[in-house]
Amino acid sequence: MKIALVVQHFRADVGGAENVAVMVAAGLVAHGHRLLVCAETGHGIPGVEFLQLALPTAPAAAKAWGAEIVFDWGLNVPADIHRLGGGTHREFLEYSLQAYPAWRRWWKRIGYAWQPKHRKALSRERSLLLEPGTRFIAVSEFVANQLRQATAPHKPDVHIILNGVDTQRFAPENRLRWRETVRQRLGLGHESLHVLARRRG
Repeated sequence: MKIALVVQHFRADVGGAENVAVMVAAGLVAHGHRLLVCAETGHGIPGVEFLQLALPTAPAAAKAWGAEIVFDWGLNVPADIHRLGGGTHREFLEYSLQAYPAWRRWWKRIGYAWQPKHRKALSRERSLLLEPGTRFIAVSEFVANQLRQATAPHKPDVHIILNGVDTQRFAPENRLRWRETVRQRLGLGHESLHVLARRRG
């Protein structure tokens, strides 16, 4: 099957949703599917055709390539299947308000309502969520419930597929194998606690 995967960033070194997208792409290829990845940033992987483009142009590129299914990693463009890892943008904004004191939330809510990036995202989200015949993949029941609430009274076709874990990479044996070597190399104490953080920019 010819599948077009639309994702904003296609990079295994970023982590999170981007990393999972790369793993899923590799898995689809391993199962014999032909895959075109359309992304704003990133790079190809073996067996995958890669196009770097503005996401709104991805559906046309997928059609020209002959895609039988367009698989959207989020709510970016019209597609046959949308995979949501972090829920809807509307719910994201609602949860983000909880980080502020009650007296500041009303001001932040107004700010969200007027910011062009949020207005654009919410408008696109409403349109894509109500597209007839679209199927959705949610990574949890929590995300699936957000989809159902956002599309009520319609009953969307939602399937819950939990994120998998690479048990070769994240294995307890690896901790035992590398703990002392890495601590010595970094000059860390045998029992001291350290936190690793990624610097932006």
